[in-house]
Amino acid sequence: MSTSKTYRPEPEFRLQKKLSALLLRYPNDPDHRNDEFLNNRLPLLFNPTLSAGRKPPVAGTAINVSGGVTLFFSEPGFSLNTLEVQKYFPSSHSIEEMYTGPFFPATQPGESLGYGVTGGATGTWGCVVQDMTANDLLLSCNHVIANENKGALGDDVWQPGHDDGGTATNRIGVLRCFKALDFSTKGSNDMDAAVARPDGTTSHLIKGIGAVTGYDANPTLNISVKKSGKRTGVTTGNLRFSQASFLLPYSGGQAYFQHQYGIMGNKSGQKFALGGDSGSLVLDENNKAVGLLFAVSAYNDVAVVSPIEPILTYFSVDFP
Repeated sequence: MSTSKTYRPEPEFRLQKKLSALLLRYPNDPDHRNDEFLNNRLPLLFNPTLSAGRKPPVAGTAINVSGGVTLFFSEPGFSLNTLEVQKYFPSSHSIEEMYTGPFFPATQPGESLGYGVTGGATGTWGCVVQDMTANDLLLSCNHVIANENKGALGDDVWQPGHDDGGTATNRIGVLRCFKALDFSTKGSNDMDAAVARPDGTTSHLIKGIGAVTGYDANPTLNISVKKSGKRTGVTTGNLRFSQASFLLPYSGGQAYFQHQYGIMGNKSGQKFALGGDSGSLVLDENNKAVGLLFAVSAYNDVAVVSPIEPILTYFSVDFP
């Protein structure tokens, strides 16, 4: 489902933030489980009307290439109730509706890099970055090499990961640092990322792509991008969404993300990413890094990517 309706809210970014708060955060806050709005008014925003207390069938929101707002539906058969929406957003900007199904961390099945225990997640080694003293580090996702916050610094990292036959004999390095995922109902996340210290020398080239030439902290919507993932190899797409907010299910709980990118493939019959591509570095046509891929939609080919600059800043690293 992909349609446009005219509601005209306030400026796009404020609308996107309000929709995220209303449809993603508010219904999941235990402080509001029994309030009148959640049980009686919010269900009226949808066609068909939701049953009382049912959480909205919404997986995320974003700014799209047209400058409007896109609402990602986690379930088919639902749409916004125009008259009810206008009561809360009485203007005339467009809200595009897209059915994507739920979004989920893109770990299995994959190959190449994984958390070093039997049964550990397996994903993609994105690239090499360097710390302030020019030491090489391997960049990937928290949920790939840090076991969703449960990993300890110094834990093994295997190549290939367990799902692809990796064992302790395939150790390539150890977990150096990760940003913890916040699973609290009031928390938010801006990345799913981790770095490992390799045991030996590593190539600075990305398979099928080559060397990273820097990064773009403010890429333009709809630019062409590419990635090399260990599940789908080198694929291309377009940066279709910015300022995206999503709810993602992990084994440790549900995590709310803000200020993310959304990418869709641009080749017929080929998705930009699948499970196993988590940790892939996304680059523009000039090999400048745009972000780190960590999640995909169940339907309709939307990959979730964290902007690269906050990641580099958090880990105090840069590209060689």
